[in-house]
Amino acid sequence: MSYKYIKIINFLVILIISSLFVNAFGVTLPYHPENGFGELGLYPGQEAEIIFMLQNMIGDKELRVETFIKEGKEIASIKEKEIIIPPKTKDVKVPVKIKVPKSATSTDKFLVSVYFKEVASNPGGTTSLGTGIEQRFYVTITALPSLLERINNKLPFKLQDTAALLVIILIMLVWWFIVKKRSKK
Repeated sequence: MSYKYIKIINFLVILIISSLFVNAFGVTLPYHPENGFGELGLYPGQEAEIIFMLQNMIGDKELRVETFIKEGKEIASIKEKEIIIPPKTKDVKVPVKIKVPKSATSTDKFLVSVYFKEVASNPGGTTSLGTGIEQRFYVTITALPSLLERINNKLPFKLQDTAALLVIILIMLVWWFIVKKRSKK
């Protein structure tokens, strides 16, 4: 066997052995990224909460994940700074609270970067590699909605639909009175 084949075999053996010790976690996004970023539209003074989902589907050890805001600390916060993800688990919720300042204008756009970092647990003091995942999204400030839009957002139906229905009922009543009056003659 040549030296080239021995190197390839050694590489494959090391790759197979190291894959036995894989520990990883994943993050499910609460938005559909476009151009690598998600986007959330909020009004000045509005508060919202978006939920990231963590998972630990590989391996049989629980993972400790540290969470923090890298960018956008002026509008975003995370309550839980460290999260434990049990093995073979998905959908561990991580809420991120967004609070837009009342002084924000419709031309403002904030970049928020949430970082999830695996906390390596190595009691022997040996070196270990950890995983880190960064998720970014924009908070775009939109103009305040009109009174009609706010009412429509609160009602389970559109106000225009109700007005149209009332006009139809009124037309039917007028038609009924006209027909009834003609039938008496």
